[in-house]
Amino acid sequence: MAPVVKIFQASTQVTTLVYTSGQHTDLVEQALLAMELKVDGRLELKRVGNSLTELTRKLNISIGRLVFQTKPDMIVVHGDTSTALVAAIVARTQNKRLAHVEAGLRTYELSAPYPEEANRQLITRLADYHFAPTAGAKINLLAEKIASDKILVTGNTGIDSLEWAMAKNKSHKSTFTQSFGKQPDNIPLLLVTAHRRENQTSGIPELCAALCRLAEKCRLDIAYVAHPDPALRAQLEQGLGTSKVQLLDPLDYLDFVWLMTRAKLILTDSGGIQEEAPTLKAPVLLMRETTERPEALKGGLEIIGMNEEKIVRRVQELISDEQLYHKMIPVSNPYGDGKAAGRILDFVLQLNAV
Repeated sequence: MAPVVKIFQASTQVTTLVYTSGQHTDLVEQALLAMELKVDGRLELKRVGNSLTELTRKLNISIGRLVFQTKPDMIVVHGDTSTALVAAIVARTQNKRLAHVEAGLRTYELSAPYPEEANRQLITRLADYHFAPTAGAKINLLAEKIASDKILVTGNTGIDSLEWAMAKNKSHKSTFTQSFGKQPDNIPLLLVTAHRRENQTSGIPELCAALCRLAEKCRLDIAYVAHPDPALRAQLEQGLGTSKVQLLDPLDYLDFVWLMTRAKLILTDSGGIQEEAPTLKAPVLLMRETTERPEALKGGLEIIGMNEEKIVRRVQELISDEQLYHKMIPVSNPYGDGKAAGRILDFVLQLNAV
């Protein structure tokens, strides 16, 4: 959402209020600093545990109070998080116009990913305006009887952010990049992230076993960037044990983009990384059973699930076979050209001019 925030705040034709939900506060503050963003307030959730029911209840109270006090003409939400869903519900119950950035992504399987697939379908039913990242996402919305004049294909705002970060990193040097940059370039880097709820039971142990085998057998650097969830971190520490896998703390956005540019191959269950990797010419092995971003399946993305044997075999094949690897490198990025935020602002300004 950062590019949207930046371009709206720079416009003299709208007044923009930006609030954070109060989750993962350390990561959020890192992101705000890295993206040079100022916010108007932070919600105080005082969250205990990992219950989605409790999170939804607290978000509903906090966001409901915020919208009642600020009385916005329009609420803009992004993606498929619980925060986005609750803000959408609040917008509808308080009769506010609602715009949805990154609309129309679908797997049509409510458990994959969970709870995101349900969230984004519900937001669609509540939104007035739908900013679809791709033509395929627009087709999904049209099939769900969303009027064409309420949909705008923008490209994904994540590509706007990625291109900004890549330019910024040309002059940005952090403690992390200086330290990690000392590692030899001739050893391929496998970058790993995994945090989906549906993968946190049987999936993570399978992944850890696969990474331990790869670290032992292959001439390969493996960097696993961990999610801040303490329970997941404990599971990773137990599963990876004393292996050579580098288990990294969560990185700020600029450092993570820098690390992606170093990776020969990315192993992930992330949605955003599926969109970013084609710009970086980095093949992705997706540890899920399906994807709401099918455009990259034509080049650069392969679904392999969370299976130890499949992960080990496919990583070994791509690392050892250059011809096979080069067939996986994407030719272009189907998710955007870095100008999505400007299209969104133009659309909103045109609405208000009518």
